Amino acid sequence: MPLSMWIKIEISAVLLGLLGVAITLLELAYWSDLPEYVHEIFRGGGPGAFVVGLFLLAALLGSLLFLVNLGFKRFAFWWLRLLGIIIFFTGMVIVGASGI
Repeated sequence: MPLSMWIKIEISAVLLGLLGVAITLLELAYWSDLPEYVHEIFRGGGPGAFVVGLFLLAALLGSLLFLVNLGFKRFAFWWLRLLGIIIFFTGMVIVGASGI
């Protein structure tokens, strides 16, 4: 079954968001081991924070596109796409609870 263009856009956006969450979680996990200049890259206004923020914004738009795709009855791999969105939002909750 070929995937429509809208599903491909949604999957790409959510994968970018998952990458952004993974980068942030890795930075949090190895906070004490990383040098200070790496922390500066990911602090507010730094290039790392900007790129990760764009990735997270893309995933938020991709999750809205997931709902639109379901509304238009594009059900290809819907359970796998929903799982990606759930993992993304769970990662966002963990990052938000970390307090950085």
